Amino acid sequence: MLEKQPPIYRILDFVRRRSLAVIIVCLLITALFGAALINIQVDPDLESLLPDNEEITELMSRHGGENVDQNYFVFAVEAPDPFTLNGLNALSRVIEKLERLPEIKTGITPFNLITFIKNGTRLGVEPMSNDGKAPATAEDLERFRKNIDQTPFAENLVISKDRTTLVSFFPVDNTDNYTELMNRIEGILSDLDPYYRSYTTGTLPFMKTTESYLSKDLSRLLLLAVLVILVTFYLGFRAKRAVLLPLLIVLMGTLWCLGFMSLVGFPLSMISVVIPPLVLALGSSYSIHILNQYYREGPSSGAGRQWITSSIAHVNKTILLAAVTTISGLLSLLAVSMRQTREFALSTSFGILACAVLSLFFFPAMLYRLKEPKEKQSKQVLEGPLAKAMTKLGVFALRARYFIAAFLLITAVVFVFALREIRYNTAAMSYFPKKAQVVRDMRFFTEKIGGFEEISITLSAPENRKNYFLNTEVLAQVSRFENSLAEIPDICYISSFLQYLKYLNQIMYGSYEIPSSRAPVLLLSRYFKLIASEEQNMLGFFANDDFSKLTVTMRIYDSAKLAFIDEIGLKEVLARIDDIQSREIPSEIKAERWGPILRYLSLSNILQRDSVKSMLIAVLAILCITAIAFRSIPFGLYALVPLVTGIMLNVIFMVLVKIPLDMITIMVSSVAIGVGVDDSIHFLIQFRRQIASGKRDIDTAIGNTLAITGRPIVLTTFSILAGLLILSFAMFKPIVYFGWLVAFTLAAACIGTIIVLPAILSLGRRRVALKETGK
Repeated sequence: MLEKQPPIYRILDFVRRRSLAVIIVCLLITALFGAALINIQVDPDLESLLPDNEEITELMSRHGGENVDQNYFVFAVEAPDPFTLNGLNALSRVIEKLERLPEIKTGITPFNLITFIKNGTRLGVEPMSNDGKAPATAEDLERFRKNIDQTPFAENLVISKDRTTLVSFFPVDNTDNYTELMNRIEGILSDLDPYYRSYTTGTLPFMKTTESYLSKDLSRLLLLAVLVILVTFYLGFRAKRAVLLPLLIVLMGTLWCLGFMSLVGFPLSMISVVIPPLVLALGSSYSIHILNQYYREGPSSGAGRQWITSSIAHVNKTILLAAVTTISGLLSLLAVSMRQTREFALSTSFGILACAVLSLFFFPAMLYRLKEPKEKQSKQVLEGPLAKAMTKLGVFALRARYFIAAFLLITAVVFVFALREIRYNTAAMSYFPKKAQVVRDMRFFTEKIGGFEEISITLSAPENRKNYFLNTEVLAQVSRFENSLAEIPDICYISSFLQYLKYLNQIMYGSYEIPSSRAPVLLLSRYFKLIASEEQNMLGFFANDDFSKLTVTMRIYDSAKLAFIDEIGLKEVLARIDDIQSREIPSEIKAERWGPILRYLSLSNILQRDSVKSMLIAVLAILCITAIAFRSIPFGLYALVPLVTGIMLNVIFMVLVKIPLDMITIMVSSVAIGVGVDDSIHFLIQFRRQIASGKRDIDTAIGNTLAITGRPIVLTTFSILAGLLILSFAMFKPIVYFGWLVAFTLAAACIGTIIVLPAILSLGRRRVALKETGK
């Protein structure tokens, strides 16, 4: 009775007999995914990278209303003397044009910011300039300048301390095309060029820049990855088919991946922009394994085209296990908190699966239809310089086994200490190049008026007692609280009911302080609520109707670096606020802190937790997969040796070169774990074959294994490294770091496979021999 063939032979026989049909089906599927690609969306919103905090979101909704977390646009104009009639009239016309844009809402400008006046015995309210427009006469100009100078809450809001810069704020509705909207705005702002120098910041400029960088990175990184693959495969095999076919495979796999993202609604974000070059780099490794065995066996291995079937079947297990472990490592990222990271995991996994499927079906179908390779190409694989170098490397690894084991032990000790020194970067704005226009403009704003990130503290009366915050003693306590807050350097602006109350008191009674008696407080509070209702502005936000709640809002920034504040700086500010609050605010008053920036508060903890969780899941999953595949727990552990070596060296590298863990580099371990184990799997599969074929001497089996697998292991690693290092040309620093770290880890894992793993196997030779001989 004939021995039943393994399933892979039957599959490949089908592919051989239906090669043209297989090729056509694969191309049709590619075309369908390519058609879907045109609908892929770009998500330039950096804030969306932050995990949602339900408690903060609920407080924002309860105390701040629906629009507290909306987009905003800010522009400033600077001149040695910004108070000229021609310049101010040009500024007023620009503001009118901006507010006519459907996405732009009426904002706060130097002209419409309200101030208060005394009409006899009554208070009145009016804009800084006539009808909220630019001054028309010299008298109007003088009055406008006087209003701004005498209104305390205008400083650091609509005018800088040095009086050279005027600032306007606008809320912005969501739009599908931030770049197009920002282009329209920039066209309008160009009218100011004869009079001022303009600067912009806020959601719109950052989203436009992000969108632009994402588009540039996608096209540039894809092109560079393609060039790298072409060069790598040419140097490795010196044959046209060995260059064009692998390139076609990974391009088709990338199209499948991007088409999948479009179909399931995953947008292209700062995180997912690395997917195409990553799929190109990782997917190319499967072709190298096939080509290496294809040229190694050559047509002399069998009659007809059966030798192609034999060569592909030989590496079938390696490719399948490599794909499964890579996907397992990626899918461990489903445990993290960030939605974009989970989308990255699913999309990249689909791309890797596509490349594996195409390698095992489309690639053989193409090879079956091509002429047989030339003998010199097979000789290059069998006897080339790289193959000879691997044999010598095996001798070195065996002779230096004890030195290598000692090095591994020292690395483990240094790794434990390095873990404590890992830094975290939670400031998304630091992702941009320092020379980017949005970064330079942001620095201008922080120098002139501070930052725009807000923290609000809502104070609630005991048992929600009505008119509690009209009590002069309570107001005095809150006033001392605000005065102490103003002494914190990182707080650049405070808005509150008390700030307005003191100014109203100054206008009515000549003293900028909280009135000492209740009667003027009651009178001024009525004016305040009436003005807030009539003007429909932010005044009503600071106190509720019955004065049982007050809200104090602070704008904060990093005063030392003149930049947006990061998590570390935020925690320091909040610690000082807590200290002041404990001293100045009675315990019976409930204080609730809220604001979008507070979502950063636990981000480093989330990053640390997610990185450890995803890494442990990936390691355990891969240990189970390899142990089952080898039917041996010890061999499952052996497969992890190079990987653990790579991860330990990677952490040490991060600390030495001061690369922080952030929302993108958090993915390094999971990606590296899934990919880094591929080399050791390939090595161990061949090692077991050597033992099974009668090579009972472990050292001889290791030497033969390196001679056969060393070349494809080095070539696949080189191909992946070259593909990953092109991420160095990305515009965003975390993407650059991601490329460096994964490349470094995989390079270390490769060295671990061809040097450390042979040494460890040799040291455990008796256990290995007994296991493989079944004794």
